[in-house]
Amino acid sequence: MIPYDALLHDIKVRTSAGLSQVTSDDVAEAERLIGAPFPTLLRRLYLEVGNGGFGPGLGLLGLAGGHTDDLGRCASDIHASHGQWPGRPEHVWALCHWGCAIYSFVHCPSGRIFGWDPNVVEPEDDVPFFEQQYTLETWLAAWLDGSLRQPWLLFEDGDYRGATVAETESAHRGSASDTK
Repeated sequence: MIPYDALLHDIKVRTSAGLSQVTSDDVAEAERLIGAPFPTLLRRLYLEVGNGGFGPGLGLLGLAGGHTDDLGRCASDIHASHGQWPGRPEHVWALCHWGCAIYSFVHCPSGRIFGWDPNVVEPEDDVPFFEQQYTLETWLAAWLDGSLRQPWLLFEDGDYRGATVAETESAHRGSASDTK
């Protein structure tokens, strides 16, 4: 396991100053909303780094009043709009928006990471949430070392599934070499 203090230090070094702060009451309200405690690392990110706007994708989504996606929704708003996310597993919290309607979520309190990518889904199908091969700690560590890629949903043999880390990395290397 990656020590939280070292990981938080590396995130703070990479993050701009001046992020809005949250209180332990703000975090407790979000945990009440989701019905489960946040993973310790997520709680510490909000309390010690800021209310979103840093990290993977277009930035960690904030709690109420914090960093938002391109539709102006913070993580609390996304959680409250449960009906717009059919099949959303219980106790998952929106972490970040990657663009093109792709999101990463974290399961509370386990810290497992889920992806949501509607781009290959037929209009009559619900967009499936899919578990990725990350925990919150390994997801953030991959962001810090530059190896984290957005979630990617595949349609294979008549079924949807999330791409593995290796498949995503292979596709990324292939598209990078296409531009050379």
